[in-house]
Amino acid sequence: NSLLRKFSCAGNISNISNLLSYMVRRRSHRHRLLEVVAVLSLLFRSSSSMSSCSSNSKMRLPLISVQGSGETDVNVVFRPQDPLRIPAGFDRTCQKARWNTRDMWDQLSDGTSPWFEADNESYIYWNRGNRKWWIDGPSGAGLYTNDAYTELPPPTGWVALAGAKEPLPNVEILENNDA
Repeated sequence: NSLLRKFSCAGNISNISNLLSYMVRRRSHRHRLLEVVAVLSLLFRSSSSMSSCSSNSKMRLPLISVQGSGETDVNVVFRPQDPLRIPAGFDRTCQKARWNTRDMWDQLSDGTSPWFEADNESYIYWNRGNRKWWIDGPSGAGLYTNDAYTELPPPTGWVALAGAKEPLPNVEILENNDA
């Protein structure tokens, strides 16, 4: 698959470790093993196939575009973020509820799965606590969830949380050409 091919050219052990860890968490046991074997076989191909990779190439996670939702703040493009960085809106929600932000983020995020943020601080993340994707507005308030167990936010199947406006969002995965 194209993600694995791109990753085989990454040349970054930390990224390789993160991808393998991410795949193991997101797949059934059988699929975990098959994907790990696929990544390893791509990594250990002959040096001639690896030499065709640019020495400066790195894995880029895609951009996420949300469109058509009743909540205009989230109808934007989201960029991948460092899994260890906490979304500003998430922090605001925790502060308001008097929760420890770091503890709550560590409880709900696994520290390795990517999350995505828009310029207006809306964000999308995988919540390991309830095993759902969440689209949250800039305030940190949850607006939509999706229980699809996928590597990236799914295109459809979103559910509006109490107070969120319909129609439901459509999500599109976009190529990330950011430098």
